[in-house]
Amino acid sequence: MDPDTSTLSFPHPTLSLSHTKGWAVAIGVLAGPMKIDGIGIDLELSRPVQDEHARFYLSKSERESAIDDEQRLRLWTVKEALFKADPNNHDAVVGHYRVQTPSALCGMARNRKGRIFFYACEKSPVDKFFSEKQGGWMSWAVSFPMSASTLKNGGFHAHQ
Repeated sequence: MDPDTSTLSFPHPTLSLSHTKGWAVAIGVLAGPMKIDGIGIDLELSRPVQDEHARFYLSKSERESAIDDEQRLRLWTVKEALFKADPNNHDAVVGHYRVQTPSALCGMARNRKGRIFFYACEKSPVDKFFSEKQGGWMSWAVSFPMSASTLKNGGFHAHQ
């Protein structure tokens, strides 16, 4: 990869960035056994997320699963990561992505065009590695150029 990052544009197929309240995270893939179409990451520290706002980015079944601020925030980070992992997100909004099992910490999602994504999330790493306890969530997502046979054979398995 060229060390001159001023030429990068997003969405980028192998890089993603997120920042919130003085914290930042990045994720990148240089090379690997599988080609990816996109990668995304999102980090959010704890904050209230009103149900009336969630209706703009969560489906009805996702809202029914996300019964409190923490779960609504977790799904927000998943949706942001999915959006960033979509190489064709220029006409999309986070509400266009549907998580297959909203209560799961990792799994599969689709956008309105049928593209398949895989995601994983965990409690904010800020709390794990620093003495400052902030709460929140971090999620990452990836999209592969996948065939039906890849999905039939198990596809991607997220590590928790």
